[in-house]
Amino acid sequence: CMGGEKLGARKLSKRYGLDAARHYYACQAEAVELVRSIAADARIEFNHQGEQEMVVAEKPSHYNELAEECDFQRTQLGAETFMLSKETFSETHYDAPHQHGAMVQRPGFGLHPLKYCLGLGRAAQEHGAKLHDHSKVVGWEKSGSTHKLVTDAGGILRAKHIFVACNGFLEDELHSGLAGRALPLQSQIIVTRPLSDNELSAHGWKTQSPAINSRKVYQYYRMLPDNRFMIGGRADFKGTPEGAQKTKLQLGKIFNELWPEWRDVEIEYDWRGFVCFTSRFTPTIGRLPDDPSVHFAFGYHGSGVSNATWSGRELARWLATGNDQKSIIPKHLPAPVHGLSQAFPLPSLRPLYAKLGVGWEQFKDNWL
Repeated sequence: CMGGEKLGARKLSKRYGLDAARHYYACQAEAVELVRSIAADARIEFNHQGEQEMVVAEKPSHYNELAEECDFQRTQLGAETFMLSKETFSETHYDAPHQHGAMVQRPGFGLHPLKYCLGLGRAAQEHGAKLHDHSKVVGWEKSGSTHKLVTDAGGILRAKHIFVACNGFLEDELHSGLAGRALPLQSQIIVTRPLSDNELSAHGWKTQSPAINSRKVYQYYRMLPDNRFMIGGRADFKGTPEGAQKTKLQLGKIFNELWPEWRDVEIEYDWRGFVCFTSRFTPTIGRLPDDPSVHFAFGYHGSGVSNATWSGRELARWLATGNDQKSIIPKHLPAPVHGLSQAFPLPSLRPLYAKLGVGWEQFKDNWL
């Protein structure tokens, strides 16, 4: 879906200018379509669902705020957005006590990300790439113009150029130039058993498109192809098994509150993983200032499938064409993603920053 940043359209435009924000939104749309086109070309079957993403207003006042955002994105940034009233949304998508209409954003669709990832791997191998799984890099040194990477299995890889594309799994020990730049946040998902036709009709469910609600700390959800319902949201900050169980129960409670007719539907699966924030709340793409042979791309703020695909292509083009080889900033890309984001101050406190930030947003959801 469209996304990749946590500033919002107005703040993005104010910080970088309307032209840069318009360029960024155009690249976001291009990224979504790139996933679609790669899948078609490489014959990747990833359970495509829907043709849009919906931001569902949980309060009447949220609808008015979304309408203003929708108008700004459409008129100022050229985005394909439109509003659906509470009544229209109920007739065409679903009905529930929490929905008061929605903003619709295109392009966007649901997919099975692991099937897409495995399909990309097969396609890469067909084009000559060599993939080495279970090969964590534990040593990295450079001699002259050659990097030497050592893996935990004792393997050694030598290369002239390195692409660092770890996103939320980027470790500070990997390279000093990237230390303290990524803020990983846990996101957790629960999935129900398959819903019956009667259960689906209880909330008038008619859509396959993915959705999020209008909270500051939002939940994302959609109906899967086998009529299992999936809902996800922010998880704990320690990554412990106890935290995972607590988050599972919290998501179950939210699920029951949002869709009361499904309160007796059992939860059968849950899992979690990292999304990645940066200090400036936009993706960071470029080369290290003191070593242009090290390329990086990360910080997709929960929209990694399309943004990682697109960023990888753009970095590969940048390297392959030989253009602008001395620059550390990919100037052909939109300004919001240019270059290395600032390291977080006192990086060891990043879990505290995350907890305070999410806590403040949850306070606004509940009381403002």
